[in-house]
Amino acid sequence: MSDQEWVLKQDGQFPENAKPVGITKDKKKIFLVRAHIAQGIHAGELVEGNKKAFVPYGPNWQVREEASYEVYVGEHRWHLESAGRIPKDALAVGREGPGDGGQLLYAARADVDGAQHVGKLRPEFRGAHIAASADRASFVSDNYQVLVRP
Repeated sequence: MSDQEWVLKQDGQFPENAKPVGITKDKKKIFLVRAHIAQGIHAGELVEGNKKAFVPYGPNWQVREEASYEVYVGEHRWHLESAGRIPKDALAVGREGPGDGGQLLYAARADVDGAQHVGKLRPEFRGAHIAASADRASFVSDNYQVLVRP
């Protein structure tokens, strides 16, 4: 989990060298972000034009809106997986807080209603925890792609 691949931003900003990792139904770019929540670092998404990042977090799969976040600018490729599996070359992008065991978290993306959204993954989720928007709870996708080392 190299901090050199992340750039701190806020209020909808993203670095010029950030590469989109998804796209909305209306063709807005989606960027991989992470935010510090409850002493952990959690992956989520920033949709082009939004002022806040969407980050799935909590026991009820709620989506948090975060004004301050880090944007991923590293090289990447995606590996298709399912049922909570994580490939050996997966890139850890965060960690649960101490209250949740401090487990590593991985970036995942999944197709949602004609769009490709981003979230996080750990084996106990048995799928990818995807934050598709701030106005609804996130959900677990059985079929997803995991960010892996290039």
